[in-house]
Amino acid sequence: MNQYLNVRYGTAVDGAAIRERVRETVAAAGFACEVLDNCDPRYIDPEQPIVRTLVDVCNRTLGKELQPYTMGGVTYAHMIPDALAYGPNSSQPIAGERLGGGHQSNEAIRISDLLDGIRVYMNALLEIDGKL
Repeated sequence: MNQYLNVRYGTAVDGAAIRERVRETVAAAGFACEVLDNCDPRYIDPEQPIVRTLVDVCNRTLGKELQPYTMGGVTYAHMIPDALAYGPNSSQPIAGERLGGGHQSNEAIRISDLLDGIRVYMNALLEIDGKL
């Protein structure tokens, strides 16, 4: 019998210590544990200039006062050194529809939110290009 665990942990936690604790716990119950993969958590300081620039562009474009946030998933940003995930997100449900949010079943986005995202991306690329 196989059991797969997906353990997510914050940057203040030692991943090796978690793995060892899981091994000890399952061994005490007479089972064995094998780590198939590990992806250490990633944190980018929200005060880094690139983060501030991207947030400022988004807020100017959308006329909002949004703040950067950390999500619990693993994105393409883990594969590229110094990369960060940046993209549209709307917590507003689509009225009358059974559609999911980002990375959920029946994932959907309003056309207006998609167009806002395109405007933000365009302005962000222009802003970053002007600083290079």
